[in-house]
Amino acid sequence: MIIEHSNRSHGAACVAAEATRQIEVSTAANAAAVRTAEIKFWRAIRDSAVASGQPSAQFGQALRDLGTGGT
Repeated sequence: MIIEHSNRSHGAACVAAEATRQIEVSTAANAAAVRTAEIKFWRAIRDSAVASGQPSAQFGQALRDLGTGGT
């Protein structure tokens, strides 16, 4: 996934989160490890959006889909 954003700091955080997610998913030993990597990714994106004053509600849905209740 490539995420570009006009807010450079949020964009950089998204790129870093995606790089980390790709590494963790590629080395995951099982489905639980993949799910954990996905949750960490969406939380990082959400937290960056909040810190940058960007909309973040859409990331809560991804987290709900992963079974976190949106948090």
